[in-house]
Amino acid sequence: MTEQPASQGPTATLPPQSANGTSPQLPPAPSPTESRRMHTRISGMRTSLVAGVGSALLMGTARITQLRQIIRRNLRKPPAS
Repeated sequence: MTEQPASQGPTATLPPQSANGTSPQLPPAPSPTESRRMHTRISGMRTSLVAGVGSALLMGTARITQLRQIIRRNLRKPPAS
């Protein structure tokens, strides 16, 4: 049998590949798109959280303003007799 030349790539702790090709293979390296997806997912969750808190503050402020206007209107009117 002939010997296979040593690979120049990264070293691994796995044994060298057998002659019939049944030895375990190195796991594939994670692609750059997978890391971007995680970053995008976190950013999307953060954006949704900020949007939700911002809209709650805006709607709460609008409702308080409406209630104050109603109270002022009712205080100006003389009681019906």
